[in-house]
Amino acid sequence: MGAPEFSIDGVDIELVKWSVKNEIPTLQRFDIGLYPLPLDSEWMLGKSGLKALQYMAVGVPVVATAIGANFRIIEDAITGFLVTSNNEWIEKIEFLINNPEQRKNIGLAGRENVVKKYSIDANTQTYINILYSVCKS
Repeated sequence: MGAPEFSIDGVDIELVKWSVKNEIPTLQRFDIGLYPLPLDSEWMLGKSGLKALQYMAVGVPVVATAIGANFRIIEDAITGFLVTSNNEWIEKIEFLINNPEQRKNIGLAGRENVVKKYSIDANTQTYINILYSVCKS
C-alpha cells in the first residue's frame, strides 16, 4: 500500500493506492507486517515506529528491524519480532507463516499493547495534564 509505481524485480506484488478510506481495511488483510529500516542511516533516527504501531493496532504480527523506537514499541517474540540480520528476517517470517496460531497470538498481543499504551484512551489524561499545566502557567 502506497506508491503505485513500486516494484521488485521477480516478485508479484498487489499494489493498493493509499487513501484514508482504504488504509485500515487494507492493513487488516495483511498476514504479517514488515517494517525494515536501514541500520546505518541518520534518516532512521527520526522514525517513530508508526508503521509497527499500525500493524499492531489491527492485530497483525510485525517483524521489524531491531533499532530505535522499535525497542520501545515491540516486545521481541511477544508482541512482534525484532531482527538484525537477513537470516533473522527469513527465520521470523517463515516461523509466522508456518505457525498460524502463534501468528494470531502475537498479533493479538500487539493489539493489546497498542490499546494499553498508545491509544487515545490510554493517553487522554496525559494530554489533559499537559494542557492544564500550560494553561495554568
